[in-house]
Amino acid sequence: MPRDLTHVIIADEILKRSKEPWAKRAAHNAAALHMGAISHDSFLYSPTAKLSTKIHGGFGDDTRAVVVTMLDDVRAEKNAEIKAKKQAFAFGYLTHMAADTVFHPFVYSVSGSQVPENNTSKEGEDMAKARHRYAETWLDVHFMQEKGLTFNNFRPLRKIVHNIGDSRMLADFFCKNYEKAYHINRDVSSDYRRGMLVQLAVGKVTQNQTVGGILRRLDDYTDGKLKLAVSGFYQNDRQIPALMESFKSFKHPVTGEIVHKNLNDLTEEAIACGTKYIRAAENYLSTGDRQAFLKAVPNKNLDTGVENTKLADIKQVEPADLQALKGVKLKAFLAEGGVRKMHSGAKNEALRRRMNASFKSRGR
Repeated sequence: MPRDLTHVIIADEILKRSKEPWAKRAAHNAAALHMGAISHDSFLYSPTAKLSTKIHGGFGDDTRAVVVTMLDDVRAEKNAEIKAKKQAFAFGYLTHMAADTVFHPFVYSVSGSQVPENNTSKEGEDMAKARHRYAETWLDVHFMQEKGLTFNNFRPLRKIVHNIGDSRMLADFFCKNYEKAYHINRDVSSDYRRGMLVQLAVGKVTQNQTVGGILRRLDDYTDGKLKLAVSGFYQNDRQIPALMESFKSFKHPVTGEIVHKNLNDLTEEAIACGTKYIRAAENYLSTGDRQAFLKAVPNKNLDTGVENTKLADIKQVEPADLQALKGVKLKAFLAEGGVRKMHSGAKNEALRRRMNASFKSRGR
């Protein structure tokens, strides 16, 4: 992933910028769009997390297989209302593909590889997972702040919970086509529904500042034993780490090449990519030209952003320090004068020094 709120914001921004008819139709079915935009990750919260790894291309599977099958289902649907909702779900699914393909290489450059074969111990895996959760949670915070949103005025996933009939129909739609695309001879819908419920609950619970604060203190007290739990909590009282917002480039976790892009560049690329994918889907729905769709939507691994790769190919990584990803308390940050005006490299280095000093003085 990025986390759910980033995916929802990217999907909404794609529709907002487009003047094409499909954008208006999808916006009219926003709950279906948003459900599609987060469904890649739902199995991660179920007993069968590998089903999520599979659709991300982690095992080398075609990442387009499910969406092509869903689009065929949409083309065959006779009920206009259901057709529109299925279509919005599929479009949301495509925006997830675009956002993951663009953002995940940066996230993994920060977190490192989580798979056992790239770690010498379970502790190494857990550290990578904690860094990954911190990174993606901070991306959520960044996009919410950029849009002027708060947890009080931005609750886009509520309708998924409340629209029970539509949610069940779309769950069946997704799971049936997942099974068909990957030739799975069992019903995966119960795992998906269970995962989605946990996913939405986790998204809600991790907004709780009191619980998050208690867990952070316990994590400090136990020398990081709760890092996997605390790393997914939003922190309203902390500054977003500079390494998450002010980077100018990063090392690609698979190729080892330096990618000269900042956070705004990645955002614009994800929006452009998602728009391209939806246009290709719209064309496929109209013409049935599968080859044109497959040409426009390449079979990229959603974790690496590179074709013909697997999750285990993430090896060219120098992960960030976990402490730096925790963020500095805003009061301490502001008391130290915030970030003075200076060139970006010096600004980031000065911030790192203040962050390190702050961590040492507070034992965090």
